[in-house]
Amino acid sequence: MRFKSFSTERLLMKPTDIDDAAFIFELFNEPKWIKYIGNRNIASVEQAKDYIVERMTPQLQRLGYSSYTLIKKDDQQKIGVCGLYDREGLDGIDLG
Repeated sequence: MRFKSFSTERLLMKPTDIDDAAFIFELFNEPKWIKYIGNRNIASVEQAKDYIVERMTPQLQRLGYSSYTLIKKDDQQKIGVCGLYDREGLDGIDLG
């Protein structure tokens, strides 16, 4: 199943997939990510792939939305992630 990407004049927002594993590994291990968002204990690119497949993709398949990778159109640089998350223990959807 193909999921929708979104774009603005300067950004592409595409569903996070295993092609983003190296970026997710780096991002999730940034000191500010760990401090403000939490340590996901991802110690390798392979573990990042597993996280994407096991945690992000199922919600995308179930609800049609999840985590999106943000990419600058001018140089194709990945600059972050955002999304709508169905988090256990929360009443409703979380924007992150």
